[in-house]
Amino acid sequence: MKEYKNVVFRRPKDEGIVPVWDEKSKILMLGSITSVDGMNKGFYYASHRNQLWELLDYSMNTDIFMKLKNELKDNYESFKNNEITNEQFNNNRSKIRNLFSKALLDKNIAMCDVFTECYFNNNSSMDVDIILNNKEFSYKTSKEIIQNIIDNSKIKLVIVNSKFVESMFYKMNIKGTFEVRYVISPSPRRGTIDKKKESWKICLNNYK
Repeated sequence: MKEYKNVVFRRPKDEGIVPVWDEKSKILMLGSITSVDGMNKGFYYASHRNQLWELLDYSMNTDIFMKLKNELKDNYESFKNNEITNEQFNNNRSKIRNLFSKALLDKNIAMCDVFTECYFNNNSSMDVDIILNNKEFSYKTSKEIIQNIIDNSKIKLVIVNSKFVESMFYKMNIKGTFEVRYVISPSPRRGTIDKKKESWKICLNNYK
């Protein structure tokens, strides 16, 4: 029997991180679940090492996403250093989150995780350590949320940024007319940034 130790629970909506989409969205970007660093800072892929926003700026020929990521980082560091109050931190975080959402929607991009909540073994942040087959540590997927997004938008492309996410998405059996594309993970552990830039740009430019 597999041993579970240092198990940690994650539920991003507790930090106000909810799916981003509207009826005009054409691209749905799916990850597994928001990292602890991202939850603390207040948005998807806000971890300092994750390269997603750099890849989007490059692919979309803009600089808005990295600016917003840095604002989240500065806000969090100011809070940790006791330079701002908890109220100021949360207010700033909410404002930046709203700007992030608007920037994504302006580019017809929707964003969601395949899990709404789950447990990790070994105090890990890696998908391989998500606990999937244990009644004591249950998880919830975003199946209904994702199906609702597909049904009520113009999604034509679903981007999965890991083979694990791709597998979970197919298990959900989401209905609709769309293409599913795997693109190299924005994790710094997965390949060079230059290789990722070309992969993401080719993928995204077909669906602007």
